[in-house]
Amino acid sequence: MRTLKILSTLAVALAAAALAVAAPAGAATTVTCLTGTDHVAFSPALTNTTTLTSITTSQAYGSALLQCVSDDPTVTTGTSGVSFAAPVSCTTLSSGPGGSQVITWNNGQTSTFTYTLTITTVAGVNVATATGSITAGEFAGSTAERVTAEAPPNPLSCLLGSGVSSLSGTITLTVV
Repeated sequence: MRTLKILSTLAVALAAAALAVAAPAGAATTVTCLTGTDHVAFSPALTNTTTLTSITTSQAYGSALLQCVSDDPTVTTGTSGVSFAAPVSCTTLSSGPGGSQVITWNNGQTSTFTYTLTITTVAGVNVATATGSITAGEFAGSTAERVTAEAPPNPLSCLLGSGVSSLSGTITLTVV
């Protein structure tokens, strides 16, 4: 019985020590969202002519079926979005602004993600990689990477049609 009590006390002490090392007060934790959606709207619609365009993005991280995994068990999904204006066309989406946006988690907490943005084309897919850090809120002090994959604008719509008013794709988010 005495051995059981000593082992129980030792287990509690080790668990407390592990928690203290894994997440000291005020330290950032991690979150990984392997599924999500991204939507980008353009006004006016994109054509092959560069025009000052209002761009509005919205992201949904995780879903009811495939939730985010986090050291904070109350974080299972999140949303974010940003609006800005830039001179773009169907052929100039290879450049993008850096910036900052607020991610709102399902637990009511927020994280401010400050990033630089690189857009490349991989196997015919536009891949936008935002790398930076969480500068405020939940997970503050952590580094973050968001990767979005979208089909490029339809060339015929850009050239002959009324333009491309939106693009949608998939998104992942990793905060460490």
